[in-house]
Amino acid sequence: MSTDNDRTIRAGLSYYTGRALPDHLADAVRAQGLQPGSWVFPKPADGLPIGEQQALDKLRALGRSLRDRARAAGATLIVPDDPGWPAGTGCNLPALWIQGNPDLASLLDQSVTLTGARACSEYGLRVAEEFTLGLTEARRTIVTSTAPGIARRALSTALSVPAGRTVLVGDQGLDQPFRPPVADAVARAASRGTVISPFPPGSSPTPSRRIFADQLLFRLAAGTVVVEASLGSQIMLAARHAAHAGFYVCAVPGPVTSALAAGCHQLVVEGSAEMVTNIDDVINAVGFDRPAFIKPFTVTVELRSGGAALGRRRHGPFMVWAASVAHAANTAFDLVVDAPSVPVDLTVWVHDASGGREAIAINRRS
Repeated sequence: MSTDNDRTIRAGLSYYTGRALPDHLADAVRAQGLQPGSWVFPKPADGLPIGEQQALDKLRALGRSLRDRARAAGATLIVPDDPGWPAGTGCNLPALWIQGNPDLASLLDQSVTLTGARACSEYGLRVAEEFTLGLTEARRTIVTSTAPGIARRALSTALSVPAGRTVLVGDQGLDQPFRPPVADAVARAASRGTVISPFPPGSSPTPSRRIFADQLLFRLAAGTVVVEASLGSQIMLAARHAAHAGFYVCAVPGPVTSALAAGCHQLVVEGSAEMVTNIDDVINAVGFDRPAFIKPFTVTVELRSGGAALGRRRHGPFMVWAASVAHAANTAFDLVVDAPSVPVDLTVWVHDASGGREAIAINRRS
């Protein structure tokens, strides 16, 4: 279990979530099992010319202040090893701040994220509502955000169902007032599930925090459904990033004439997302009925068949469900190599949900 000192240090580190990490805190991050340069701490910054002990003292003071502010706002700090921490999500976060049910892990056990375009169409709103109703009736927790458009429709629909459960991801500190259109919904979400933020008290919403919250959305639930996304949009980029890191993404198709459907279509074409058109598709794709030890992996296959004369072909990235990295590589082999007796030389790059990557070489001569 984490000590109170660890919790205070992690609270202080959450101040830098999604931001440049000062050099003098790199050792403190590593000591907590986290990684500078990861998606959580994406880039370094010049630090203070101070020693390790002084850096820790400053971090503890910051952490204590943030914990005090959280208590005053009725928010709870959770860290890895806490009973409610979403283990296995690959978050790699120093901490999460919560209002509502602190057992986040239980809420996420049977969950689906619904997100999509902020400026969406009536078609997108209708699909978001239908999918949310179907998943809620199937007793799935809805994970979404306060963003306008698809996410907000998913939130309001989930809260309209008496038994609906939600995990709402915020892009600001939980002591900060939410914008008027969603303030009431946030309070209801906290009473019916959990409102979480990776950002500590005092953090105001900014474009960079909205981008980070979008990335976090894709990493919490068993899978994410994207309803409308234009080419090059933040939602499309977050979906692609999550898929490449081993998280499961689904996309709803739309009219071929709609720019809002183009991002979803591209995600499917490039193998970053599986196409879904109804609730059964989502439940089957996300794999609620699979054994717990079967996990999603993202694989890319680099194939050379019949010698160098045929050149090199690249397949993927695409998603497979498997019990291990080796199992994922073998599954990818079976999907790509359709001639059982042809000599094959290939490498399978396997990405898991924790962000790890491993190369598996397979050489078959006969």
